[in-house]
Amino acid sequence: MTTELFVENGGLVLLKGAVTMDTAGTVLAAIEPHVRAKNCVLDWTDVPAVDSSALSVLLSLLRVARETRHRLAVVNTPAAFESLAE
Repeated sequence: MTTELFVENGGLVLLKGAVTMDTAGTVLAAIEPHVRAKNCVLDWTDVPAVDSSALSVLLSLLRVARETRHRLAVVNTPAAFESLAE
């Protein structure tokens, strides 16, 4: 299973594909440099499946944003995030 990442110059990061234990490391490694470099918007619209690894990725990216004093906005998160966060 693969997850694709699309980045626009304005800092919009679009994920496409599942973010699960199988893809989380690759997803984190791909997005982290963008969060370190500038403010970003992470859009989960095209992510059909997540597990607790996706929540771990998100928390790691929020930590990186805080450390680098950049903003990370998260939009269109999957409904499954709510139950994972509980």
